[in-house]
Amino acid sequence: NGPLSASTPGMIAGIAAMHASGASRSWESLFEAAIDAASNGFAATHAYRYFTNENAARLAADRNTAATFLGPDGKAPALGTLVRQPALAATLKAIARDGAEAFYRGKLAARIADGLASCGAIVGADDLAACHAEKPEPIAITYRGFEVRQTPPNSMGFTLLQELKIVECFDVAAMGFGTSDHVHVLVEAKKRAFLDRERHAADPRHYKAPMDKLLSAD
Repeated sequence: NGPLSASTPGMIAGIAAMHASGASRSWESLFEAAIDAASNGFAATHAYRYFTNENAARLAADRNTAATFLGPDGKAPALGTLVRQPALAATLKAIARDGAEAFYRGKLAARIADGLASCGAIVGADDLAACHAEKPEPIAITYRGFEVRQTPPNSMGFTLLQELKIVECFDVAAMGFGTSDHVHVLVEAKKRAFLDRERHAADPRHYKAPMDKLLSAD
């Protein structure tokens, strides 16, 4: 939690790269619904109130998040209250107008960097400017005759492939869906794969995960 947990956000760069590779709609049109919801507001739902109240202490720790998500009493707005986010609308309009460049290397990027610095985050203008979308080759395994593909590190997608290779060693169909044996095998497979996630999920520029070993049938 907190400003030191923030890393350089790559989602907008990734979406822009996918859009440039052959989208059927204009970039600007993709933002219309979100800008409308942020500008004109939406009614606070049961789910919105639940998750906001569950994280109220974290949201209240920063004046900007408190003002954005919490009411004057420090709790989620009452059910049906109109929630408006004009600052978010302005950000979305800038990205819709100027593209991903605005977010990473434009005026908006400068504002983001200033905001990050003011709250003590370590991500700065240089980090934003250096962010570009990458198109890595997928990693893959065979599972009972099917090829299953996933995203490579720094994604943790390899853990799903590990789980499948572990489960492939068992006759899960014979166990029956939802039986204690079935659940036990799936849970243990996930536990073991997630241990490797903690050991090996990292930026490949700084650490080379032993993918051949992690995904081998042996």
